[in-house]
This record gives sequence, C-alpha cells and structure tokens, in this order.
Amino acid sequence: MKLYLDIETASLVGSMDDLLLIGCAVDDGPVHVIDVTDPEPDLFMVRRLLADPTVTKVSHTYFDERFLAEAGFQVAGDIVDTKVMAWVLNENTPLDLDWLTWRYAQVEMDKRLRRSGGHVYFEADDGVRHDLAEWQTWHDTDAWQQFQDYNRRDVAALRTLEQELLTRLDEAEWTDYWLNEEVPYTRVLFDMERRGLPIDLEATAQLEAEVAVEHDQLKAELLDEGGLPESFNLNSQPQLVAYLFSRVCTLNDVLVYDVETVQCLKSCLDGEHEDCDFAEGIDYFNCVVDFLPEGFTLDKLGRDRVHGHWTVKGRGLRATPPPVNKVTGEVGKLPSTSSPELLYAHASDPWVRKLCTEYRKTEKLLTTYLRKFPAIARGGRIYGHYNQTGTVTGRLSSFDPNMQNMPARGDRGKKVRSLFVGNFVIADYDQLEMRIMASLSGDHRLVQVFQNGQDPHEMLASAIFGDVDVLEVPRGAACSYRDAAKTLNYAMGYGAGRRKVAQTLSLLGWPTSVDVAGGYLDEMERFYHTLFEWKGQLIAEAHNKGHVSTLGGRRRRLRLAFKDTANWKLVGYGERQAVNAVVQGTAADIIRRAMVQLDTAIPWVPMLAQVHDELVFEYDPDTFIAPVDLGVIQSIGEKGHGFDLAVPLVFEPAVATSWADKGGSAVHEALEEVADVGDGSGVG
Repeated sequence: MKLYLDIETASLVGSMDDLLLIGCAVDDGPVHVIDVTDPEPDLFMVRRLLADPTVTKVSHTYFDERFLAEAGFQVAGDIVDTKVMAWVLNENTPLDLDWLTWRYAQVEMDKRLRRSGGHVYFEADDGVRHDLAEWQTWHDTDAWQQFQDYNRRDVAALRTLEQELLTRLDEAEWTDYWLNEEVPYTRVLFDMERRGLPIDLEATAQLEAEVAVEHDQLKAELLDEGGLPESFNLNSQPQLVAYLFSRVCTLNDVLVYDVETVQCLKSCLDGEHEDCDFAEGIDYFNCVVDFLPEGFTLDKLGRDRVHGHWTVKGRGLRATPPPVNKVTGEVGKLPSTSSPELLYAHASDPWVRKLCTEYRKTEKLLTTYLRKFPAIARGGRIYGHYNQTGTVTGRLSSFDPNMQNMPARGDRGKKVRSLFVGNFVIADYDQLEMRIMASLSGDHRLVQVFQNGQDPHEMLASAIFGDVDVLEVPRGAACSYRDAAKTLNYAMGYGAGRRKVAQTLSLLGWPTSVDVAGGYLDEMERFYHTLFEWKGQLIAEAHNKGHVSTLGGRRRRLRLAFKDTANWKLVGYGERQAVNAVVQGTAADIIRRAMVQLDTAIPWVPMLAQVHDELVFEYDPDTFIAPVDLGVIQSIGEKGHGFDLAVPLVFEPAVATSWADKGGSAVHEALEEVADVGDGSGVG
C-alpha cells in the first residue's frame, strides 16, 4: 500500500500551528484534502497510515514526512522520494517537481504558490495574493477552497509522476538498484536528520566572539594594507574585481552625516558662508577637506548624504577567467574572485593569500556555522538536512548547515567540532578512496602498501620530493611534504587535472603553479604506472559507452561530454568526471551500504551525522556494551559492502565525548571547495 503526500504549511518549521492542509491519496483511490485549521480536523486515518510500517510514503523530497514527524505524527515504513527516482534514472536532469512532472508525465504544475520577502503567497483565481502565514484572514473565502483544489491537484500530479518514473525505471532495468540501494538509504537519512546533533550553545557564543575579533582584525589589516576605505566590501565581487585587476580603480560610496553638517557643506560650496575658512569659489578637491576624507571626491549632495567616489590604487593583477555555471555552462560577466581561482593565479601575492586563506575562512566560519548554529538549534541540537541527490557521484551533500565543508583539522577545526558534545561513537574510513583506486587498478605499489599497513602519502612524498623529512613544513608553505602528497593522492580520486591540483594545493597553503602541478602529475604517472594505465582504460570506456559505473552499479552518464570532440574543455571535463565518478561513487556505495546495515544491526546506537568518510553515532551508557557494539560497527563498516576488494578496508570506531576527538579531512574540504568552482558543464 502507498500513501501519496503533499502538505501545505505556513512556515518551514514542523509545528501543528503551521500545518494548513494535508493532501493525501492511498494507491489509486481518490485524493483527500484535510483542512488542519478546522476546529476538529479528522486526522485519525492519516495518523494511522503514517504510523503503519507496511505503508510506503511517497512524496517529492521528504519535507512532508519530516514536517509531519516534527509536528507530532509518527512516521514509519519506507519513504519513496520521486526526486531520488528521477536522479537514479538520470543524475544530470533538473530535479524540481515542476520540471519532472512536465518531463515525465506531461503534466504542467499549477504555479500559484509564490515566495516573496520570506513569505509564501497563494494567488487566487481573481489574481489576489493571500499570505499563508495570515491564513485566518482568508480562510472562509472562495480563495481557501481554491487553495484546497490546488493541493488536491498536486497530490494527483505526484502520483502520476511516481507511476511514470516506476515504468521508466523498469524499462531501464534500474528498479532493483533503486529499491535495494536508494529506498532504504532515504529512510536512514530521514531518521538521521530527525535525531540531530547535540551542541553546546554557550561554547558556540564564546567561540563566535573569539572568531569575530580575529575576523575584524583581518578585515582592518586587509583594508589598511590595500589602502582601501572602511566602506570597501571584501565580499563584493565587483569591488574586488575593480581593486585586484586594475591599476587605478574608482569605488562609489555614500557618506552619511547629520543634516546640519551637510547643509553647512552645501552653503560653503555655494560661497554663502562669509565666516567660513574654506577657500572662495567652488573647489570640490580642496574646500571641503574638513568634512570629507582624503581620497574621496564629491559628486552630489543629498539631505544628509554625500555621494561620491574613492580613487584607489589597484593591485593591477592579471584577471582570472570568469566563473562558469556547472549546470548551464553559462559564462559569468566578471572575472572570478573565488579562492581557488585567485590562489591558482596569484598565490605569491600576500594580500590575496591573506584574503583567501585567513579572512575568508573566518568569514565562512562565522556566517555559515557559528552565527547560524544558534538560529537553527532546537532543544540544544542541530537538525541538518542531507541531500541524497546532491551530487552526481552518489556522495551526500548537506545544508542548514553544510557539514561537508565544516573545518576539519587544525586548531580552528577542532574548536568548531568541540562544540558538538555528547556520548558519541565516531568512526571513519582510513584512506578509503586510495584503497578503492588500489583495488580497481591493481597497481602493485598501492596494493602492497595497504596490504603491509604502510602510509601511501609518505611513500609518494618520498618519491616526488626526494630524500626529505616528509613531516617537515618547507619555507613558504603552510603544510608538510606529506600533506602535499596526500592532496595529490586524493586528487587522483577526484580525477583532477593540473589546474585543479594547483588550485587545491594553493588553497591548502602549498603555493603551486600549473606547470609545477603538471610536473607532480607526470612524476605520479611514472610512479603509479599501472594506476594511470587503468585511468586511461576507464576514460576510453567512457568515450565508447558514454558512461561509467561504480562497483555498486550506479551509472554516471557522460555522453554529451564527448559529443563534440573539438570542444576540448568539455571533453577534458568528461574524462576527469569518469575517474571521479567511479572512485567517489564506489566510496559512496560502500558508505551507503554500511549505513543501511548499521541502522538495522544496532538501532540502540543511532547515527547522527555522515561527513565524507566519517560517521557519528550516539549511545546510551545504560545499553551500550563497548567491546561488542564497537566490534559490530567496525565489522559492518569494513565488510558489509559485499564487494570483492584487493585490499582491506579500515573502519575505526572510537568512543568520544566531543566530535573534536576525531578529525575529518582538510583535503576533502579543499577539494570540495575547488569542485564548487568547477569547469562548468551539465553533461549526460
């Protein structure tokens, strides 16, 4: 039995007070709309169906199920997400409901729900917009009946879409994969989001204050070193472009004074103040120095504002290429000011380095995490969102907050992770992508190093940099030889080319030009000869078949990347994606299978978070048996995938009182940040 769901809410917070309508249908039966705002809504049937583990819940994303669970409904059984179904069919297609219903079911969705200014409005037949947050003011009107009809049509469209997607999955012989791999995973992610992560909000406030001081100091230093006015916005792409890539730039600004001061200034300029010390005549550059700062040129006066511009000496750097949208291929109008692009092109410029490696990290820490945590925390826990369809490789992405890009290592990373406190079990895979590459390629060096329990990063560091102390940090760098080698090793798993390697190393504090990065890769190709041969075969397969597959059977479609052989940028993107998809996708297969099995095997040690190759669990001291439960976690993590690998996996769980007790991978973080810049192509 299936329950098709589409709810309408006054806000995004799961609360009965904000729940307006529940649209639902069972199998092919009629669509019912329950008006939850009625004095005594009949919720018995929907409550029973939601709580029945034998009833499959169907929605587009599981926002509906999550909202209902937070509002007090019990939600049991499988959850079918039509977004995931479409993603399995084609990971390159847009996944919004409007597009999918038109693409697969030839149904045009009613688009009368509009967002504006943080509010959601329903547009009635007469064109009048009604605020959902103020539903009481229009509940007894014809518009409310139209709103219910709108909800009814959405449920019908959802059912039509799900049935059509089922047919397409069957025709493509993807039904078994979707049912066995992705449907159980959706349920795991739903439960993981509902549990949340415990956080110390007092410690968060203290760390926020500490980082804010550092952030303000860095901002002041950058403005002073650049000869920039206080109003300069270090986060503004147009202003950064003007300063970085011009020898002289003008920056528009508005200075605010009290009305009397501006009126006095205007009188002086008009020569009406006989007692004024200003020079006679109108001289914008000299006669208003007592009012206007040096370097500011007045353009016009308002009532209490002085409009003008600064003339600033720019850095005169070579402009970076404009950013490219990874989905549409659209090229931006201004040069890129992203950290990877700036460091790749101008790693030796001290101002650029401070902006990218220091200021922006504190800015991100404050805006994405430390200031956001208190705003989204409920009951001392952070309830994030995991996006099952967030990447083309099958890896998870997350938002509110973005756990995947949270600082992982170093003093700052430990301080942020130390905010999450509780009875934790934290487990992570040791060099998962490297082990996958060793197993898939059969490269004798990699296979041997893992079979003997050695360190592949130290081995590569010695091979590339010669007879050095691999843990030493050379002059001019912010990381060791081993860290640089580790980045190179991981970059292979991402299918990175010379440009991306140069960007990633520079972002991690190892300034690298594209030529030097190319030399590293050439040396790696000689060292990992068999591995690079395997990569070549994989790329040839992608050219011939138009796709590659992971060990778990997930497919990455790349046909369009190779359609125009003259477009070398697109072809190169497709070749890098072929390697990335197999390595990263197989890692996703392994982690996904482990998570599904662990969720069933030890429900008394529930999962709270998954970040890259790391899982965070929570335990109850009264029921947790450390030797037994840790052994189960390790065994399933290492062997539960069911693949025949040439090297062993290492999955190490440990009891912890804070997330800082085990750190994530800064290399993952840097590679993800570089990947956000991308080469820019939707391929399929």
